This record gives sequence, structure tokens and C-alpha cells, in this order.
Amino acid sequence: MVTKTVEVNGVRLSYSESGIGPTVVLSHGVIQDYRTWEELAKELSTSFHVISYSRRCSCPNGDRKYEDSTVENNAMDLAGLITATGGGPVDLVGQSYGGEVAAVCTLMHPELVRNLVLVEPMLLGVLIEDPLRSSQRMSLLFRKPSAAISSMRFERRGLNAAIRELDLENEEMALRLFVDGLRGRQGSLEKYPEDMRTMMRENVGTIRESVTKAPHFTREEAKRIAHPTLLIKGGRTIGMFSAIIDELHKALPNSQVVIIPDAAHIVHLENPGECNRAIVKFLKEHDQ
Repeated sequence: MVTKTVEVNGVRLSYSESGIGPTVVLSHGVIQDYRTWEELAKELSTSFHVISYSRRCSCPNGDRKYEDSTVENNAMDLAGLITATGGGPVDLVGQSYGGEVAAVCTLMHPELVRNLVLVEPMLLGVLIEDPLRSSQRMSLLFRKPSAAISSMRFERRGLNAAIRELDLENEEMALRLFVDGLRGRQGSLEKYPEDMRTMMRENVGTIRESVTKAPHFTREEAKRIAHPTLLIKGGRTIGMFSAIIDELHKALPNSQVVIIPDAAHIVHLENPGECNRAIVKFLKEHDQ
């Protein structure tokens, strides 16, 4: 993989590119970097110009200021990357935190995006606008009990527990707790190939990005995104992520949903064949 770099928004981003055709930009989640998209990039590059980039605090970038890494400035980074590497509109694919970044970038700069693919994006605002308000948490519990319970479990047993272990410099335990929280199952790290586990270990510090200030992105913001959008969720995902996809599908005016069997949150690593086929099919149909 040939790595290039570009300086945007005050940070240097590493990326790889391959193929010729309409441009597709791939935005990854927490504990990942551009290596997470190797299989998808390979499939897309037969028909598309593919850019896989590492977000500001992910390897091999040098920035480790996790407390300063927010969805908003990552979205600005993404817009700068698109502009610096040929301009839009591009097809934009994002997973988890990277899906949140992709959605916010599309909202901020709709002219830069042609089609949008969101793989279990971490857009909690479509479920509950202010997680710090107990009344809204209780409302979610009555409306969507599975989503509320899984959200509380992820926060308590996954994210917060992982942050405590990071503070104690127990990176391996932090990673295991975080991945278990994402999938809602113990022993989840072994689900992934060895090279992807190595990638996750090298990016374990990015778990801290998950506790920086979330953007204001509710169902009302989602309604403003008119781009053709593919929403992907795993058939075995936890209730929180399933509910986010359901609410986005109701709000986004031009969206469709694909459920990938035998996959939980990091869908493209758990069932790459089905997930990649769905993405390639959608983009080819909408880039005619």
C-alpha cells in the first residue's frame, strides 16, 4: 500500500488511493485506520478512484491529541481532504465514528458529496438529543427499551470501563472491553483477523475520541440530507445501533437499508463479503 499525505485544517492526514473512475472516500471508525478498508478498496478500485484515509489521531498520523479530536473538526478534515485530492462531489462511505463524521461533513458541505453510505454510524442524537438529561433517557427507555438498555451497557461496561483502563495504561484490557461493548459479547476481539487486531492495538488511544463533545445531529438534521444514502447494519448488532439505523431510515428522505447477516458493529470486518458487495452494488447503481 502506497501512503501519501496531505495537510488540511492544521493536521497532516495519511491516505492511500487506487483505481480510476468516480471518487469514493472511505472514513473509518475508532480503533481503526485506513488499513481497515483494504478489502473494500480492492473491490471498488476496479470501477472507482478510491481514497482511504486515516483520521487525524489514527496511525500512521502523528497527532495524538485525542481530547482535541471532535466529530466537527474531523468533518472539516474530511472536507479539506476531498477538496485537496481533486474536489467533489464524491461518494462517501463511513463506519461508526467515521460514519458520524461522514454524515456531519455531508450536512456541512452537501456540494462535496454525491452518494452516502453509513455503516452503523454513531449518531446517537437521532435517538436522544441530550444524553445528559435523565428525562430523555427515561423517554428512550419507554420508547425503545432494547436501544436504551444496550446504550447504557455500552457506556458503562464498554466505553467508560475502557477509558478507566487507558488511564491506568492497561491498553490491552481497554481494547478488549471496548470491543466487547461494541458487539455486546465477551471475547469479541478474537472475532477479527490478526492483522486487524494489530491495527486496533496500534489505535487503542482513539477510544478517547468517543468521549469528546458530540455534534448536534438529530432527526431534523438528518432530514436535510437529500443525497441517495445506503444504511448498513449487522444482523447481530446491539439494540442501540439497530435503532439508530431505523431512525435514520425514517428521517433521511432518500435512503435504503441493508442488513448484513452474521455481523455485529464492525460489519465490514465481520462479514466483508456481504458488506462489500452491498456497497459496491449501491455505488454502481447510483453512479451511472
